[in-house]
Amino acid sequence: MEDYVPLSVLRMVYDSSRKLYSLRIMASIRPSALAEITSVFAKHNINILCIELGARSTSDERGTAFLVVDFTKSAMDVKQIIKELEGLPSVLEVKLMDPSIPGLIIDTGHFPLIIGPWRGIIFRVEFSSTLSKALGEN
Repeated sequence: MEDYVPLSVLRMVYDSSRKLYSLRIMASIRPSALAEITSVFAKHNINILCIELGARSTSDERGTAFLVVDFTKSAMDVKQIIKELEGLPSVLEVKLMDPSIPGLIIDTGHFPLIIGPWRGIIFRVEFSSTLSKALGEN
């Protein structure tokens, strides 16, 4: 196993041949919450392509999971799965982030980017060096 694995912050998935959806799930923070949620997907043959978990602080009693899921091999409808998820003891809210183009998932739920207590912006290296030069000239 490698010591370092690159993290893509693009948060975009596209495959027009797949039935892709993204969900944002608000849940109570407790030891079995993640297992309850992922077991629903496993039970219905739904593949989890991406999962991002987090709470704003260690004292939070609830956290958010952002998932990109693939329903291609499942007989279930996304609305049926949402209803089942909403019935779990840990789940407080489920939001379907409908793709505007079938097969295209863009994570619009994680905004703004927060780095510690500050809002952040990410630039490509090429842009930041150009910006640095432009600011130095003024």
